[in-house]
Amino acid sequence: MKGILKSFGAVIWFIAMQIIGTVIIVIIKTINDEIWADAILTSLERGDYQTYITTVLEILPYTLILADILILIPIIIKIIYKKEKIISKIKYSEAFFIFSLAISLNTIISLIVEYLPASSTKYYNSLMGIVIQMGFIPMLILSGILAPIIEEFIFRYIMINSINKSIKHNEIKKAVIISSLLFGLAHLNIIQSTYAFMLGIVLGYLYVKNNEFNLLRCMLFHITVNVSSIVYEFSNQVLRLFLTAGIIFMFAFTVFYLVSDKYKFARQSLQ
Repeated sequence: MKGILKSFGAVIWFIAMQIIGTVIIVIIKTINDEIWADAILTSLERGDYQTYITTVLEILPYTLILADILILIPIIIKIIYKKEKIISKIKYSEAFFIFSLAISLNTIISLIVEYLPASSTKYYNSLMGIVIQMGFIPMLILSGILAPIIEEFIFRYIMINSINKSIKHNEIKKAVIISSLLFGLAHLNIIQSTYAFMLGIVLGYLYVKNNEFNLLRCMLFHITVNVSSIVYEFSNQVLRLFLTAGIIFMFAFTVFYLVSDKYKFARQSLQ
């Protein structure tokens, strides 16, 4: 029970630091840039939400970076203090399998989301439209790389370890499922929450594979999922054809590894 409560605390910490980071940056920006503050107020008074969103996006990268720093500081201190080993080397062949698996699963889930009724994805599509306005490079760095690393520290390293220690007989599968549920809930909308829960199960099992508790596997998987989604969103029609061909190859490669006796580690990654 203590570990589960600690995990809920980690989710609250994760969300709270993003709110605090946003508040700090807004205060700093308002004090130092009166034109920006006036633009925010004026756009709200006129109901000009497009201008409001565009203006707010100016500070979004800074708020995310500050939030990431606030989230990581106590985690890094804990790791250094306890001298914990959180990342171990993996074989290149296994790394490529994880890369292929991430792209394959992300593609399948994205296709499912794309064909859901428009009424159920309205909020999700609006959210993605707003985030995309931030630009390719900021999204690639913040959402493609930094966010996955931070989330793996919170939802795999802290949560699975804490829950696993508190559950009787160390039933690691329950720890993976609970952490995945909390990972989904933290995304705060039905589409992303469902998506995150399903990928969270895979991330959890990659983390605990062979009782190694290796963050490198799940970081590689998570970064691949996010980066591939961002690249696809910003690509043109010609590039999407090449990306689609690459995705088909990755899917075939993943299936081959899962059924091949020669590469038993691939199947073990999900056991």
